Amino acid sequence: MRELVCFAQHLLEAEADLNAHGKIRERIEAASREMSAAEEELGRQLESVDATTEELVVKKKNLQDEQEEKKGNLERLRIQLGSCRRSEREAREMLERANRHLGEMQAELQRQREEAERNRLQRDIGIGLMFIPLLGTIADLKDPRPQRTQSQQTSKEAEGRRLAGQVNVTVRSSLSLVPWPPQARDPFQEGELQPNRQLRAVVEIAKKFPDPTGKEACEKHEELLKLFCEVDQTLICVVCRESSRHKDHSVLPLEEAAMAYPEQIQSRLESWKKERDEILSDKSSAENTSQELLKQLETEKQKIVSEFQRLRQFLEEQEQLLLAQLEELNKEIEKRRAEYVAKLSEELSSFSSLISEMEQKCQLPASEFLQPQLPVDVKKCTGQAFVMFVAKVTLDPDTAHPDLLVSADRRRVRWGDTRQDLPDNPERCDTVPCVLGCEGFTSGRHYWEVEVEMEMEGRGLCAVGVARESVGRKGWINPEPEQGIWAGMCSEDEYWALTSPGQSTPLSPSRAPRRIRVYLDYEEGRVAFFDAGCGDPILTFLRAAFAGERIRPLFWVGVSVRLL
Repeated sequence: MRELVCFAQHLLEAEADLNAHGKIRERIEAASREMSAAEEELGRQLESVDATTEELVVKKKNLQDEQEEKKGNLERLRIQLGSCRRSEREAREMLERANRHLGEMQAELQRQREEAERNRLQRDIGIGLMFIPLLGTIADLKDPRPQRTQSQQTSKEAEGRRLAGQVNVTVRSSLSLVPWPPQARDPFQEGELQPNRQLRAVVEIAKKFPDPTGKEACEKHEELLKLFCEVDQTLICVVCRESSRHKDHSVLPLEEAAMAYPEQIQSRLESWKKERDEILSDKSSAENTSQELLKQLETEKQKIVSEFQRLRQFLEEQEQLLLAQLEELNKEIEKRRAEYVAKLSEELSSFSSLISEMEQKCQLPASEFLQPQLPVDVKKCTGQAFVMFVAKVTLDPDTAHPDLLVSADRRRVRWGDTRQDLPDNPERCDTVPCVLGCEGFTSGRHYWEVEVEMEMEGRGLCAVGVARESVGRKGWINPEPEQGIWAGMCSEDEYWALTSPGQSTPLSPSRAPRRIRVYLDYEEGRVAFFDAGCGDPILTFLRAAFAGERIRPLFWVGVSVRLL
């Protein structure tokens, strides 16, 4: 009988072992399936990372190409600026050459005027020297009266010289009103005088020369000047006629020369006057032309200077603008690159940790592998591990306390300056400054991130977490699991949780984080809190009693709360 009992016990133990091994096998298969699913998900995530990396590489290459193109445009603009500056220098050189040419023209015109004046003076001097000694002879030759006496004829030459001196002295003494005729040398009655233009011209010339009374004879031979050299156009004496200088020249007696030259002198005077008028006209025309050229050059100079100033200003503005754009683009590229590298490093580190952890678990014996899972609050979690669980949470204004203001997009709530006059509907919190999320969860895994602000006097307390749909809205509410609330409390200096009635548990952060990630696993009854900035775990509630109710996000507002 004992043997039968022992045998039966062995059979029962064997059956129990078989059942246990079957359960272990089922759990191992489930774990294998989860591992396969995790590996597939990891593969998809890695493919997504690779695609994102390639996309960023392409964007970076496009940005580099755009930057190179802008550098090329800037270089072309610099080349154009250099060309414009060279053109400006050439224009200035042309203007300087034009100014020099104009100065040379003015100097040449002045020289021509001076030379014409010298020639005129020389001609006047030659005419005066030639004509003054002949005055007496001209007067005798053109005298229509009868011949004078022998004594008068003998002193004809002396009388001519005397008359020349008398004419000059008369002009110098301004005695032009003395009624002596120019040729007959007899007095006329006042009122019978007629103008003599030839004599007037001679007198005008004679005014420029000294008294000729001391130049009656040849200065060299002291002989009377009785002959006129047609080649040298000068008066000579008989001794000069025989000299080598005048020996081969055509010479006329003084009387014949005097008869032949008045018309020639008058003709030359007219020709010189005409030439003088032409010179004056040319001078006036040249001056007008030079003034017009100067005006045109000045106008063109102003246009060139203005145009180059405008172009220089435009190019400088474009250069500054392009350089600023390049600098901003470079900063943006560096910022994106640093952010993406940091994100990739964080994600790769997270995946490496998960893979290493799963590999280690696969190597554990079945008895250890099937032990309860370690608490989440001993792990470090990154954002990429929860990418597939992100939830788009918005605020429900119908549940907000009257002192709270909800933004139009329902993503931010803050304390108002005055209490709002709102309907006291059953959903609204009337005592504690709380607001619930619009979304509710009855299954699955979800997470959202919150940025809190609590630096305000008297409003330094803040809490974030989840609450059952049936949580009380009226009167004072304690954020503790027994009230259907799983939340972390924070202030400026500390972070804690109400894990049981009247008992608070301080948490690890030395300073309350501003960005908090809330993670909800409905099936596992798990609510976890992480520092969203660095991924460090803060708090985990295990085996939360959701009682099959709808779970909604809860926000106890200190100063303001913003959903990220």
